[in-house]
Amino acid sequence: MIRLENLREVSSKWEHEVCPAIRKKLEFIKNQRAEWLVIHAGGNKFEVRNSRYAYSVDMDTGTCDCRMWELSGIPCVHVVQAIYKQNKEPEDFVAIWFRKCHYKYAYESYLNPVGGMDTWRTFLELNVPLPPKPRTKKGKTKSST
Repeated sequence: MIRLENLREVSSKWEHEVCPAIRKKLEFIKNQRAEWLVIHAGGNKFEVRNSRYAYSVDMDTGTCDCRMWELSGIPCVHVVQAIYKQNKEPEDFVAIWFRKCHYKYAYESYLNPVGGMDTWRTFLELNVPLPPKPRTKKGKTKSST
């Protein structure tokens, strides 16, 4: 109960819509984008390349050839480059489950408080569970000769 209360309080102090841990990861990804070149293929499709690799990014389907965006819900460096090419913000493309509204939803439920041990009801000795009855094995028994 204490943990749930703490998490509710922490999330109410967030200044941004995306969770702080995810924002930190996104900032790290943004810092890696300098070596990547973006080529607009048409529509919402892009090719993002550096000197060794090339990846296809489709903003309509939310996919990148590296598959990190689909697997993690956080835009990879290739997607971030394509997002900036469109003059948009990467935070808008983070998966919904990393947002403040879903975090609050996850912790809005509560546990019913329970009284201390002195308020618990005691039961009579009649309700004590008994050990299991011994089983007899089926089949032919071995003789002791």
